[in-house]
Amino acid sequence: MTSALLPCAIIVARCSSQRLPGKVLRQVHDRPMLRYVVEKVSRCACIGSICVATSDDPSDDPVADYCQENNLACVRGDLHDVAARVLKAAEVMDADCFFRVNGDSPLLGMELLERAWKVFQSAQPDLVSNIHPRTFPPGASVELISRSAMRRAVAAMSDPADREHVTRYFYQHADHFRIENLLSDRDYAGVHLAVDSPADFTLLESVVKRMDRPHWEYSLSQTVDLYLEAAAHG
Repeated sequence: MTSALLPCAIIVARCSSQRLPGKVLRQVHDRPMLRYVVEKVSRCACIGSICVATSDDPSDDPVADYCQENNLACVRGDLHDVAARVLKAAEVMDADCFFRVNGDSPLLGMELLERAWKVFQSAQPDLVSNIHPRTFPPGASVELISRSAMRRAVAAMSDPADREHVTRYFYQHADHFRIENLLSDRDYAGVHLAVDSPADFTLLESVVKRMDRPHWEYSLSQTVDLYLEAAAHG
């Protein structure tokens, strides 16, 4: 299978987080957090291309500059209309389907992407998700979306909240879309892998410090074990 037929990983990243400004470019052991996400998806066999979708707001110029310096495709769009921005990135990359990957999720398990891609190939749905219902922790969210379905959803969105949260419209109108859900066989209650606050960032640093091999070699379950160990030691 050629890479052109594989999904694109669209990494949604911005600097204007209210609780942790500039978080996607914050240094985690001498590397920006965004690099962890890029390193992870670039080693995933089911990813054909990578694109960072950031805003055209001046606050996100550092993200665009980072992409240029590191030869990463970057598409910029409206700061608040994230759904349209993601669709624009899919159009620019000519991706028939794409993973929506959050730039604040450096601990995402790559095996979840592979699992979603297998389901997508066999079922040919509009969306493969592991958050409807959610049985995986925040920061381990996987959504694989067909571009045609994203076009339909964006065209129908009228609520600004739908445009901000990208896939909210799919779940609120699930009878209009073919959605396949991935379920976890482990209880992840209380685990929060997304980096939303200074405390989350400190935990991320502690988790990475405990890794004795490249971070992309850790499964989600192994990463959560390190997370729980780090959280227990404060």
